[in-house]
Amino acid sequence: MLLPLLLALAAPDRPPVSGGDADVHGCRPSAGYVWSPLRAMCLRLFEAGARLDPVQPQAGATLSAFVVLGVKPDGAAELWLPGTKTPLRLVRTGGQWRGHGWTVRRKGGGLEARHGGRAQYAGKGSGA
Repeated sequence: MLLPLLLALAAPDRPPVSGGDADVHGCRPSAGYVWSPLRAMCLRLFEAGARLDPVQPQAGATLSAFVVLGVKPDGAAELWLPGTKTPLRLVRTGGQWRGHGWTVRRKGGGLEARHGGRAQYAGKGSGA
C-alpha cells in the first residue's frame, strides 16, 4: 500500500502540454490560436493573416503586425499590432481599410499599414 504513494511522490513533474489551455472562446493560446472577432473563430495569425514587418526595424526586435481580412470582399479587416491581445477593427473605404488612426492598403503586391500618415508596417501577404 505504501509503494503506490511513494511512486507517486517520486514521479517527476510533467511539463505542460502545448494546447492544454483554452480561453473563453475555446482558443488555445499556447498552440498559437487567438480569437478573431471578425471571423468569429479561433485562428493562427501566421496562417490566416498577412504578416507585416516594421518599415524601420529596431535592432534586436522582431515585432510584426498582422492583418486578417473578412471573408466578404467589401468587408472589414483586423489589424493585430505587436504586444496586443485584441485586434483593431478597420472598415473598408474604397480600396483601403481605416480605423483607430490606421490605414491599411494594398501596395506592391502586398499590404501596408500606415499610422499618422507614415508607413509603419509592410508585407507581401494578402491577409486572406
